[in-house]
Amino acid sequence: MKTKYELKLLLIILPFFVFICCKTKLSYKDRFEGFQRGILRVNIRIDYKESTDEVPYDNGFHNILLESGKKRANRLLESYVKNIKVNDKKIMNAINSIPNVIKTARIIQQDCNDDYCEAFIDFDILEWEKELNIKKD
Repeated sequence: MKTKYELKLLLIILPFFVFICCKTKLSYKDRFEGFQRGILRVNIRIDYKESTDEVPYDNGFHNILLESGKKRANRLLESYVKNIKVNDKKIMNAINSIPNVIKTARIIQQDCNDDYCEAFIDFDILEWEKELNIKKD
């Protein structure tokens, strides 16, 4: 009788455990790229065939994703500044403060499978937005 009870318990607990372990950190609506509430989020996806001989699950590949995210964020911020209408001094201050934004990079989710690694990287742009006197939602 004990084995039937253990089997039932296992059948109840196992799906719950799989759901918790396999659930991604970000919900579908949080898997975006862009500006929102003082954050710039970028999405980086690197196919292994296009990358170096790095092993996808080692710390080196984590660093490749982070550096790629920093480069993308830098391009997005520079492009954004060049397309808004503020005075030249604010534009120069914003461009000069981009390196400070890039330093705030943090990977909030990284998923790797057999073909590619994908990461979502957040950058704190709250002070940068204040400097430009803009608000993005």
